Amino acid sequence: MRILVLTHEFPPFRGGVGTYCVEMARAATAQGHTVEILAPDFGNDNTAADRLYPFAVRRFAGGVYATRALPRLLFALLRVRPWTFDVIHAADWPFVMVIPWLRRLTRRPIVAMMHGTDVLLLAKSRVTGLLFGRSYLRGADHVVANSRFTEALVLRHHPYLASPPRTAVTLLGVDPFWFGTSADAAATLAKYAVPTGRKLLLTVARLDVRKGHRHLLQALALLPQHAKDQLGYVVVGKALDASYQDELKRLAAACGVPVVFTGAVSNDDVRSFYASAWLFCMVAEPNPEKVEGFGLAYLEAAAQSLPSVAAPHGGVPEVVLDGETGVLLEDRSPEKLAGLLEQLLDRPQDVEKFGAAAKNWAQTFSWERCAELTYRPDTAAHRPHPRAEIAAGRS
Repeated sequence: MRILVLTHEFPPFRGGVGTYCVEMARAATAQGHTVEILAPDFGNDNTAADRLYPFAVRRFAGGVYATRALPRLLFALLRVRPWTFDVIHAADWPFVMVIPWLRRLTRRPIVAMMHGTDVLLLAKSRVTGLLFGRSYLRGADHVVANSRFTEALVLRHHPYLASPPRTAVTLLGVDPFWFGTSADAAATLAKYAVPTGRKLLLTVARLDVRKGHRHLLQALALLPQHAKDQLGYVVVGKALDASYQDELKRLAAACGVPVVFTGAVSNDDVRSFYASAWLFCMVAEPNPEKVEGFGLAYLEAAAQSLPSVAAPHGGVPEVVLDGETGVLLEDRSPEKLAGLLEQLLDRPQDVEKFGAAAKNWAQTFSWERCAELTYRPDTAAHRPHPRAEIAAGRS
């Protein structure tokens, strides 16, 4: 089967949608399909990097999506000749938006992937409404969501997909890379001047307000000195907002715990941080315009036996099991978070238990299963459900 994956986010641009596209294309290729990805070049010559993939990548001139880029996107879509493929996978919202136009070009099956925030973004987009209509998903044969939460969000905005049912939950996978052994985690800590001899808290996410970094920094400031003396905090991720980054650095300087901001780092270094940390902490703030549709970082951390502290927003409760693979805090106030950290410092056996369970849990999430459910849903439906799908209500 020939599969065309359409995305406006792909390496060298780093983000969850790009990761999704790479992993899905790898899994589908391993299953014997021929995959081609259409993506922007982000102003780079990506030839050498693209040759390393086991699938083809076709680039067009462009970067982060803006409305003025729409004609270029449509022209690139024409040039790739989507009607010559067996399945067309609109994996990112700029291509999901143009499904009504794409449907006029071909009767081939179209799969739309919804990640969470994209549902809200397209619902408010004036361009989408004017050019493609609010029912832009009508032209999709199959609409897949990364969690029950995201599926419910899709159906709330697109109730016509419920009858006959055209939606499905395809829980994301965890690449085997994240389960691997880090070559020299100690060297990674030294490279970024991370203090040794402390229990490390870790956040891996863009420096975005909704990721909740400031709640943890405020909580650290409330801890008694004996607890502060045991902890360090590593913040991995690129800043999106300079003013928010400055706020975090002010809070870090005042919290009384060593805090290291690494910026964006390689996946090898991220894995080393996962292997070295004591807790993965990302206590997200609710945002009316952005949601955490899934939360892949929690599972990548879990692959290194790293338990999570999180807030039960969006699809997070489907990847972090409260009291089993970590702790979900309904009240994410600094006081409650500080109390939890003190409690876990006094009960190291709980953290160890959560970590072991987290790794077992992460092993049930498979990109191969995700690809089967996306491209061959009838075949995949007859296979036994992994524990992750049962827990997500797909039994």
